[in-house]
Amino acid sequence: MTHFKKGIRAIIILIILVGIFLISTNIYVILNSKENIKDVEELKGESFDAVLVLGCGYQENDEPSPMMADRVSYGVAAFKESATENLLMSGDGQEPNEHDEPMVMSKFAQRLGVDKEDIVEDPYGLSTYDSMWRAKYVFGLSKIVVVTQRYHLYRAVYIAKTLGLEVVGVDSTNRVYLVQFFYDIREFIARTKDFIFCIVQPELDPH
Repeated sequence: MTHFKKGIRAIIILIILVGIFLISTNIYVILNSKENIKDVEELKGESFDAVLVLGCGYQENDEPSPMMADRVSYGVAAFKESATENLLMSGDGQEPNEHDEPMVMSKFAQRLGVDKEDIVEDPYGLSTYDSMWRAKYVFGLSKIVVVTQRYHLYRAVYIAKTLGLEVVGVDSTNRVYLVQFFYDIREFIARTKDFIFCIVQPELDPH
């Protein structure tokens, strides 16, 4: 067999192994998170330290995107249904004059009837792992509800559980979102990335 053929064979084997690893970690993350996902109505009267809503993009006029609006709406519903102290908005807010997801989320939650004093903003939730790590180690939470769309929820719940948080996930999927296929492909890779992160558990700058 020529060196060229051996090289092609090695590349094919590598691609197959990587594919198996990606599929296996995705299945593992999903199966280990499904039992923690509940409907909002199931939270009635249950006590939590916070309802954590994960950020995403918003519109140019500082209005939430459909995906963000659904996350906040379900987060508010979970906050009102359960016995919870705070509504924690976690997202990218490092440049408050240009891009501030927690601020937009907070304002929308107030429009939905939540008092400003009950809302906490975390502008350093730059990734799902960041948001979960900061929930435990910066905000000192131990029992939370995390709210996001189902495609993303499995990973968020998995990270929280691995970090030692007691967690319930609420699915905020309420419609068909534009470019959902892109989100699904990105999430397929992200689950494997955070599976590895949860093994290493890197410490972050608490800011």
